Amino acid sequence: MRREDGLFGKLCPHIWVDLPKSSLSINMKNNVSTQGYFIKRLRDSGFATIKLFDKYAQYDPRKWSIMVDPSNTSVIITCYQNRECVGDVMFEFNDGGNRFIKNFNLKTQSMEIVITTLIEKGVEQMYSNSNYIKYSHDQEE
Repeated sequence: MRREDGLFGKLCPHIWVDLPKSSLSINMKNNVSTQGYFIKRLRDSGFATIKLFDKYAQYDPRKWSIMVDPSNTSVIITCYQNRECVGDVMFEFNDGGNRFIKNFNLKTQSMEIVITTLIEKGVEQMYSNSNYIKYSHDQEE
């Protein structure tokens, strides 16, 4: 499949490299765009998280959505993949404009940058003995 064909040609008309179809979707375990890895890293950093949705339509650039610090700041983070260009990963942060400007976008492959952004914006980290942390971990099972 050539990237200039179909949807990929509209997103990135300047790219025409031949790639196998399997290389167009990245499914690595420790990838910042993987919902499970993203949530694990946030929880390991002390943030309460809840999975919201991950069944977007095939051609929708949204991959999954989660909520961070649901009992306080309630920041919804949506992962976009292949939105502007093939292989592009972007995170949209929404909290109703309280701490983040509306539809704040962050392009990064680094969890450290995501975590630092949350801390700098005042999103609270929970302690491991918090009931909410226990609830959010139980939700996974």
